[in-house]
Amino acid sequence: MEKSEFDKSGTDALGIHWGQYLALTFSSLLIFFISIYKTIPTFKSFILEIIWFLNCSGLNCNGA
Repeated sequence: MEKSEFDKSGTDALGIHWGQYLALTFSSLLIFFISIYKTIPTFKSFILEIIWFLNCSGLNCNGA
């Protein structure tokens, strides 16, 4: 198993915490998916179909 670049407190040699890397990754992915959602109509309909499926799959049916 490889040795981690992070110390016991979770920081690397530059002093950046692993949580900061994770937050930057999630923020970048969010910006990427929002831009795709706004520019590609088929992706938007795909996301709306996923939301509709999750809404009616027992997570939040409200008697429907």
